[in-house]
Amino acid sequence: MNLFSFNYLLSLLLLPSSLATDTCYSCASPELEEHWEVTSFPLKPKDLVFTEDCSSSKNVQLKKPCNSGVCYEGIIPLNNKATYVRGCYSDFLNQATSYTRANVSPTPICNYGMMGKQTFQDDMPLGLVGTAPTVFQAATRWCVNAGKTDGCNKELTYSAELFDNPNFYFRGCTNPGILPAKTCVDCSHSGGEGDCSANTPTTCRGTYCAKYEGNLNGDAMVVRECVPTSPLGEDCAWIESNTDFVLFGITLSLPYKANHCYCIGEMCNANSSRVPYSFLISLILPLLLSRILHFGYSA
Repeated sequence: MNLFSFNYLLSLLLLPSSLATDTCYSCASPELEEHWEVTSFPLKPKDLVFTEDCSSSKNVQLKKPCNSGVCYEGIIPLNNKATYVRGCYSDFLNQATSYTRANVSPTPICNYGMMGKQTFQDDMPLGLVGTAPTVFQAATRWCVNAGKTDGCNKELTYSAELFDNPNFYFRGCTNPGILPAKTCVDCSHSGGEGDCSANTPTTCRGTYCAKYEGNLNGDAMVVRECVPTSPLGEDCAWIESNTDFVLFGITLSLPYKANHCYCIGEMCNANSSRVPYSFLISLILPLLLSRILHFGYSA
């Protein structure tokens, strides 16, 4: 064995255990592939596996390395069903985040709560629990692998029986419902229908106020609402995706572009959306370069 090979093997042995075991479950429910905008994440990783297996932690083949070391998992209501997204948190973002290894370790950050008026059907086999709609509990969780463990983002799993007593199931999580709730504007406008201005009188109470503003299939849209959790914390992200829309039995794929913002101040979602810094750079930098090149050639 030459000196280089020996030193390389020695460096592997001396790696900190946290670096050697930084793997996360990386997957999402199949429904999210065509409705990625509901995750509020700007990036959909190309190698993300969309599978029904994402609802459990039994498929070890869904694990992948995570350079940032912070794993994420979330439960999201979609079409009357619980859907999942799990992965390395940095893989979903193109901007800085406050959810770093330093503030997620050693105690995971986990929040849950009722998702407004959303309900979902029990997706367990008939006869075990029943078919009555259950009030939906949305959840977000960030974690860092401890010691020699890996794949820490496998704790959130749907079961109608467990959600009947979410306080017991989400042990170690914070229920935003018990925190001081904020008053938020509650309205929607799309395709010329609805009124959702900053002065809209309808309100709701929630831990986070949310605002989604952009366009769907070229039509201006804005939604203001209350949510119990936020996958971005108190921040914004620009989302571009295609979302499926069923019209008269025909599934249409419509372009969706919007700024998703979450805030925690009173009526804070009545304000104009704050565009992410990274998105501004993506717009401004090409303009600056074009001017520099133009003046350079002119000279």
